[in-house]
Amino acid sequence: MNPINAIAIEDHKEETVTHRRKFVFLGALGVVASVLLSASAVAEEPAAPPYAACLTCHGDAGNNPIPGMMAPKLAGLDAAYTTKQLHDFQSGRRVFDAMNTLAKGLSASDIKAAADYFSAQTRTGEEVYDKSLAKQGQAIVQHGIYGQGVPACANCHNDGVTGTFRYPRLAGQKADYVFNQLSHFKSGERHNDFGQMSRVAMRLTEGQMKAVAEYVSRLGYPLVPRGPGAMD
Repeated sequence: MNPINAIAIEDHKEETVTHRRKFVFLGALGVVASVLLSASAVAEEPAAPPYAACLTCHGDAGNNPIPGMMAPKLAGLDAAYTTKQLHDFQSGRRVFDAMNTLAKGLSASDIKAAADYFSAQTRTGEEVYDKSLAKQGQAIVQHGIYGQGVPACANCHNDGVTGTFRYPRLAGQKADYVFNQLSHFKSGERHNDFGQMSRVAMRLTEGQMKAVAEYVSRLGYPLVPRGPGAMD
């Protein structure tokens, strides 16, 4: 074979291999770019807010808890109050298994985000079915029971029982939840209140606790009819 032809053949082979390497390299770059773009797209998906898990039980905006569960409405609670309750669940000072487990996984920033979010939400009241019972509750909430040493709920929970940084908003809360918590304060099962609510609840009868719960639950209900005997 002519030496010149042999060299040409070798050059052609090397050029062919070089082209193949370029194609392989470019193909590899394409795969890497695709992976990086996919990872970037995943990374750019907004993470669920810290309070998202709360909505599972407490409902949209913390204003519509699952029926039958002892999950309260969180909407409208003062951020400082919510923060304290979550800290109490974390430490075990307040006990409810599901909340104890959930709270332990929350960071300080998670707690702040949740507390701020729920404090900014609007709570709506519940429709009252036993107006006579609610009327009894209204008297206790606004004036207390002098003969039993029970102060008016409004003294601590604010006018309209709208709550403060220390005492929760009762207006519009679920009646069954309010009654449940009063019962727990009365029995001592709940005691993260420095003894204040426990001393009040132990002086209330079961009927009186139900009356208070019935009355506060309707506060903020949008379609309360007015007329003779209507409640404020």
